[in-house]
Amino acid sequence: MRPIQRSVARVLAVCGLIFAKSATADTPPDPCHLFQTETEFVTQTLYMRLEDVRHQLTVPEVYFEDVFDRVDGSEHRAQLFRMMVADFTPVSRQDTADLLREGRKEYFNFVLSDYVSMDEALPIIASLMRTGDGRDMSAYYEIEADFNLATLLPRSGAQVRNDVFVARDQNGQPASIISCSNNPAFLNHSCYQNFRASGIDVRMWYPREYLNEWQNLQTSVSDFIACAHQGP
Repeated sequence: MRPIQRSVARVLAVCGLIFAKSATADTPPDPCHLFQTETEFVTQTLYMRLEDVRHQLTVPEVYFEDVFDRVDGSEHRAQLFRMMVADFTPVSRQDTADLLREGRKEYFNFVLSDYVSMDEALPIIASLMRTGDGRDMSAYYEIEADFNLATLLPRSGAQVRNDVFVARDQNGQPASIISCSNNPAFLNHSCYQNFRASGIDVRMWYPREYLNEWQNLQTSVSDFIACAHQGP
C-alpha cells in the first residue's frame, strides 16, 4: 500500500471511530478483513524459544513497515503490530506521530512472542504493584471488578503502584492478566494485557479508557492470529 493510500486508510479509520466508540460488545470489528482484500502477503515463522515451537504465519504485507519484516521465509522471535481500534487498519510510525500530535489515542499495539506461562506471569505482574509483597500469591486476594474482571489486591492494604486485573477460565486458571497505570501524576494512563491465542503468547498495550473493551480486543487479536495461521 502506498503512503497516500495508507493515509487515506487511516483517515477513514479515524472517521469510523466516531461510530465504533458507541458500538456494543456484540459488534466488534472484523480483524481479518484485509486478509480478504489485500493481494500481497508475507509468510514468516515465529520461533518461540522457551517452548521450542515454530508457528508459520501469513499476514498481509501492509501490516509490515520495515523491509526485513517483508521477507518471505524469515524467522522472528517477536513480531509487533500496531492497529486502529476501530477496524484493525495498520498504523505506521508516521500515522502514530500524526495521531499523537492530534491528541488521538484510538490505536493499540500487540506483540506476538514467547513469554512465561500465565501461571508464572501472574506473580511477576503482581510484584510490579510494588507493595513489598513480592511474588508470594498468598499475600494477595481477588475481588470482583467491572468488565468481567477481578482486581488483585494486597492483603496488607498497601497502596498499589499499578492496578492489576485477572480474568480466569472455567478451570480457574488465569486466561488474561491486565496491568494498568494509576498514578494521578500521569496525564495519560495505559494498560498492558497478557494472554495466549492459538498457542502464541500475546502482550497488548492500549489506553486505559479502552479497558472496558479488553474482551473485544482479545477476541479480535485472537481471530487475527487464527487468520494468520490459516493464510489467504
